[in-house]
Amino acid sequence: MINAKVASGLHLLFQPGNYKLDKAIEITRADTVVMGIGLATLIATNGNSLIRVGRVDGVRVSGVLLQAGPKESASLLTWGSSGYQGTSRNPGAL
Repeated sequence: MINAKVASGLHLLFQPGNYKLDKAIEITRADTVVMGIGLATLIATNGNSLIRVGRVDGVRVSGVLLQAGPKESASLLTWGSSGYQGTSRNPGAL
């Protein structure tokens, strides 16, 4: 449900709490904001990444803790892809 909402153009605001995710939040739209307030903790439950930012510019991620779960995760955050430089006019920020 989260990925469907983000893909439709909405931003994410996490309140304090633990959020167990079995797959990554996919950010595929430019200028998307993912923000946590208080102690918003995203927990990988299936050895998955938690946030995967595609080849888009201007994404902002702030205020969230990323925590590995019981299965080993190769990475908790993936930003862009190999060879993608982004733009200096609209950089992303973590």
